[in-house]
Amino acid sequence: MTSKALIEHMNISLADSYVVLLRTQDVHWNYLGNNFYGMHKMTMEQYEDIVEGVDEIAERIRAKGHPAPSGLAKYLELTRIKISEDSTSLNGHGMCQHLIDANQVLCKTFYETVKLAEQDGDTATADLITERITQHEKFVWMLTATISGAD
Repeated sequence: MTSKALIEHMNISLADSYVVLLRTQDVHWNYLGNNFYGMHKMTMEQYEDIVEGVDEIAERIRAKGHPAPSGLAKYLELTRIKISEDSTSLNGHGMCQHLIDANQVLCKTFYETVKLAEQDGDTATADLITERITQHEKFVWMLTATISGAD
């Protein structure tokens, strides 16, 4: 049986993922810096991957018999990621650091979700979220390496 705590964390995982998706697109659209082309391509690959992850998490919530949260207002209510008004005032390095920070918060949420899934004996959810951790930790590494010494 799926615990209420696991469903709540899956909902937060979905909301945090969606916020990271939007923040990734923000960097993709608005980044200015020495490595514009590389950053533009990398963030496009990242947000395409995140879209798939968002869909998989939402479908897993549905498979567990619960409605997937939807709508920006609901995601803003659920997310643990600090929301800023406008990151376009940041330089390229600052925008990327903002995205790195968001990915790190998301990974923390994911780790908590995996722990709850394992406690519930829900291997499928634990595996899904573990795959997302792998991707987002890779994003953090790639973004950090890209901006090291930049701007």
